[in-house]
Amino acid sequence: MLALMLTSGILGWQLGIGRAVGAVLFSVLIGLPMALIFRKDDATRNAGRIDLSDVGERGRTLTQDSLFMLVLVLIRVFAAFARPGEGESGRWPFS
Repeated sequence: MLALMLTSGILGWQLGIGRAVGAVLFSVLIGLPMALIFRKDDATRNAGRIDLSDVGERGRTLTQDSLFMLVLVLIRVFAAFARPGEGESGRWPFS
């Protein structure tokens, strides 16, 4: 979403809309053949014939996984608030 906003902000709203429409169109055009190619694998998975015996041996709990993801998101969010150093124009030189 951010990439689409930046595209429309820099190159104009026409290209922003074109990119959004193109993304949806290409996702459908690529997704349909992929669904046909992997139909057999999906049918096998839905029939329940996949071996999932090692899934329970992960070693981490859901809470640990959730905290890890939260920390990654917070690092990403707060990195965007960093001030540029002296002599630097910032992350986006066009803004």
